[in-house]
Amino acid sequence: MLSPDRKDHGITVFRESGPEKIHIDVCFPVMHGKNGEDGTIQGLLELSGIPYVGCGVLASSVCMDKAVTNTLADQAGIAQAKWLATDVNEYRESGTEFIKKAEATLGYPIFVKPANAGSSVGITKAHDESELREALEKAFS
Repeated sequence: MLSPDRKDHGITVFRESGPEKIHIDVCFPVMHGKNGEDGTIQGLLELSGIPYVGCGVLASSVCMDKAVTNTLADQAGIAQAKWLATDVNEYRESGTEFIKKAEATLGYPIFVKPANAGSSVGITKAHDESELREALEKAFS
């Protein structure tokens, strides 16, 4: 158990002989995907006063959300591929409009990626409207 007490600076392991506190000098988080690289672990470590290497809570959280990351890159003037974002509610309400906008803005092939999945998880390449609709449904599932 990760102790929320900053003076413990470690974890408590519950053994048959009783709880054992283990001091942690520094954590090297090498986790992947949701609840690993989204700032959650970094937040727990900060609350517990345990130093760690790598990005902090904000950078980890922002970079896990591709739509937010792309928006910030645009605002900073960083060149990137054309992109569009939608969410499941917007797509359910006006999917045909979004498809037309994607076709006009991006052209085929279109790569679809869930905004909050790590690495290449959930990426689909769509060559036409039918494949694009399937890819969006997959991304939202």
